[in-house]
Amino acid sequence: MPPPPPPCSELVAVARAELARGSRGPWLVAFSGGPDSTALATALAGADPALGLVLILVHVDHGLDAESSERAERAASIARRLRLPFHLERRDVRAQRGRGENLEAAARRVRYATLEAIRLRLGADRILTAHHRDDQVETALMRLRSGSGIFGLAGIQERFGAVWRPALRLPRAALRAALDESSPVPIEDPTNHDLTRDRNRIRHRLLPRLLAVEPELEAALAALAEAAARARPMVAGRVRSSYEMRSNGAWTELSVEALRRHPQPLNLLALQVLEEEAGFPTPSSARSRAELIRQVLAATVNELSGAGGRRLRRLQGGRLALARPGAPPDSPGSFSYTLSAPGEVAVTELGGVMRLTRRAVEPWMSKGEPDRAALRLPESAPRGLEVRNRRPGDRLRPLGAPGMRRLKEVLIDRKVARAERDRIPLLIVDGRIAWVPGITIDDAFRLADPVGNAGSDCWVAEWRFDHQPPVPRSTFQRTACNGPEDEET
Repeated sequence: MPPPPPPCSELVAVARAELARGSRGPWLVAFSGGPDSTALATALAGADPALGLVLILVHVDHGLDAESSERAERAASIARRLRLPFHLERRDVRAQRGRGENLEAAARRVRYATLEAIRLRLGADRILTAHHRDDQVETALMRLRSGSGIFGLAGIQERFGAVWRPALRLPRAALRAALDESSPVPIEDPTNHDLTRDRNRIRHRLLPRLLAVEPELEAALAALAEAAARARPMVAGRVRSSYEMRSNGAWTELSVEALRRHPQPLNLLALQVLEEEAGFPTPSSARSRAELIRQVLAATVNELSGAGGRRLRRLQGGRLALARPGAPPDSPGSFSYTLSAPGEVAVTELGGVMRLTRRAVEPWMSKGEPDRAALRLPESAPRGLEVRNRRPGDRLRPLGAPGMRRLKEVLIDRKVARAERDRIPLLIVDGRIAWVPGITIDDAFRLADPVGNAGSDCWVAEWRFDHQPPVPRSTFQRTACNGPEDEET
């Protein structure tokens, strides 16, 4: 007889598909020890060992109440029962709280930053959280109540940088089916019943009453969030194009003239997209963005400040640039890193990571994207790979150009500010510039006919920011991104 299916087989199937798409390395599980994260860990720990899935549970103790240390110890005990590696990180959230930032938002920001730092240190590939469809429904209702637009109604994102929420399409009951009498007893967080919190009031009071009258409302709210999530990237893409957005090193910028040309509602959305592109997981309020737009259009100063410590700068050529969270204020100086293929390397001076992987040819490769590029490299692991910033005399043949050009001239033509030119990480192959993120690839490395080569493999270079302050080289580890939303972790 075949073995019985594992608990929550839907989740295991999702994990299997993710591994088949090329996910590598361990997966971190944001682990509070509560019912949802315990169910997630239990389901995946019970998957077929032949999958080769490696899980590491990470608990972040925020130290916000007297029982937090006890919960951390209990989380470690659950991990031992599941026979999974466990990492405990303690963070003083109150000490790291920003001006005007509430404790919940600060805890969420610190938690994701900590998880990302551990991911890089351990060389993990994904950060998994236990969000499920019930969380998405509650979020959609919260956003409806607050009058959110399409970005807000999209709710919790399934992916944000390295963060992945594999159970987001599953109801809470399906996820918790992984727990039975033999499972470790999860931890009950007392704050989950604190009715002074909006989500708890919706979860325990408003939503049950609505469902008693309209049983189909839950499915409708989930469908609304899914429809908004599908539309969100298309809207953001149009906004990026209309406002001529691009990223250069530690800054993300847009056209001030576009702010003057477009109506205020669209400008507010543009600032929200700019913040997201720059790596802020939670947008500033509409009121803060409106005030910032007023200052941009009226003021003559070159340095501006936004909500939550956002740093903005006027650039030559009528551009407005927003610094990424934790971006260093000074020049990064000269840097150079060796890159393996496949593999990744952190550029600590810029707070980002360059990754090179082998993957199937996809339609986007015919046009390219600012933060990733498909390259024609040797099928076997290419050698002589380097990630560095520009040097005097650098030259390349821009995509489609008739001949070689000085990199400096290309950057000037693309209106890259002088202060940002040293912040662009160049991918070098055997001494030749292959890719300038956000600008161009060298024509010699162009992937011929991506559409005609569908189904074959190629090399893909990606540049991602980790949104953390750079660390000294002596403590250098590995790098990438983080994500939003509150959760039971």
